[in-house]
Amino acid sequence: MSSGSNSSGQGLKLVLDLVKKQTPWKNIPMKVRKKYSHQLGTEEKWERLRIPWALQLHLPHHGTMGVGKTSFYYRALEAFSTKLMPFPYHYQYEVVGLLGITAAKYYWDLIAGALEHERGFDEVPSFTARDVVRLLSIDRNAYIQIANRCKRDPNWAKKRKAVIKTHMPAPSPQGDVRAH
Repeated sequence: MSSGSNSSGQGLKLVLDLVKKQTPWKNIPMKVRKKYSHQLGTEEKWERLRIPWALQLHLPHHGTMGVGKTSFYYRALEAFSTKLMPFPYHYQYEVVGLLGITAAKYYWDLIAGALEHERGFDEVPSFTARDVVRLLSIDRNAYIQIANRCKRDPNWAKKRKAVIKTHMPAPSPQGDVRAH
């Protein structure tokens, strides 16, 4: 292995360590910034990417992120639901406490979004689908029935969200699990 690729590997490891520690740009030593400038980028790029990296690594909010807790956890839920990922139970205290969004509500919104965009239940990953069944009692067959009722509704073309709301069962607080 050449020293160039070794340096690059060390640079990537250093960047990952800095991200995991949620290090703000101003706390990265100047000699490290210069040596690994290719991996670290500019201050603007570093600060802009810290939040997506933290979400990708499932890190908690950190006060130096430049964004409030509420905004951070909304972004986390958005990122998870966009990818149809399971409810982030590791953020549960903050998500339920700050945002008032329970796992059942998260899955209800996720399934409503899938219906709205006419996605099939088979597109939902198995761990997510398992939680949907457990918390909402909506399995593949129930999903298909709801989708068919929605599509037959005369308002489907104009008011999808309202139609979905009338045909989907409400999230049950009893079905929600507070501790996982």
